[in-house]
Amino acid sequence: MPLNFVEIMKAGTFPALEGKIHHFHQVGSTMDVARELARKGAAEGTVVVAGRQTRGRGRLNRQWHSPPGGIYLTIILRPKITPVYAPRLSLMASVAVANTIRELFGLDARLKWPNDVLIGGKKVCGILAEMDAGTDTVNFVNLGLGVNANSTISQFESATSLRDELGKSISRKEFLASLLEEISRQYALLTEPELLERWRSLSATLNRRVKVTTQSEVIEGQAVDIEDTGALLVRDCDGMVRAVLAGDCVHLR
Repeated sequence: MPLNFVEIMKAGTFPALEGKIHHFHQVGSTMDVARELARKGAAEGTVVVAGRQTRGRGRLNRQWHSPPGGIYLTIILRPKITPVYAPRLSLMASVAVANTIRELFGLDARLKWPNDVLIGGKKVCGILAEMDAGTDTVNFVNLGLGVNANSTISQFESATSLRDELGKSISRKEFLASLLEEISRQYALLTEPELLERWRSLSATLNRRVKVTTQSEVIEGQAVDIEDTGALLVRDCDGMVRAVLAGDCVHLR
């Protein structure tokens, strides 16, 4: 059945981000729909939700497997920040997803820098932020989330779903309502030190060996902290602490 979450907005569950939900049974990508809406001036807090995507994508233009039973959404945000702080949005969203999973289901959701939510070391949610910005201003950021909710994806060794972890299906409507509320709370902390402290407390990346691949190099070492911008600090084999603002992170054994 198509997901219809208009009632969530009517109930006032997204108070800090007044907007409108656009719901679809199936789209190519919620990010593509949201981009067109944002360019036409859609208000902050506008949400695009789909029950299925045929061209879902993750970071680095990777395909995001989007079978029926998942929750796929993009939120249009217009934060008053400079572009260098935009990575905080992915951290904010990951904290919100982890908190929602923990509070609703008691599962030990953890965060992998920069944009994944894990359960038992397996990915249950991916986050993608696409920004439209000038030199010093952010026009809008489309924040995409793909949650493996009621999908059975045990064939992927590195992924899991809430259904697989709980042994039963969840109410996607209840989950989304709680998630939007939590995103609203965390978004209010976007520029505050408290947000980074919350991310640190849930991190599965800090204090372990990682390999981070950027556009120009590969950095291997110990993940020691994150900066105010959301950059990951890695101490390499020479003892130098490197700040990585964006990259593909692998946890090493």
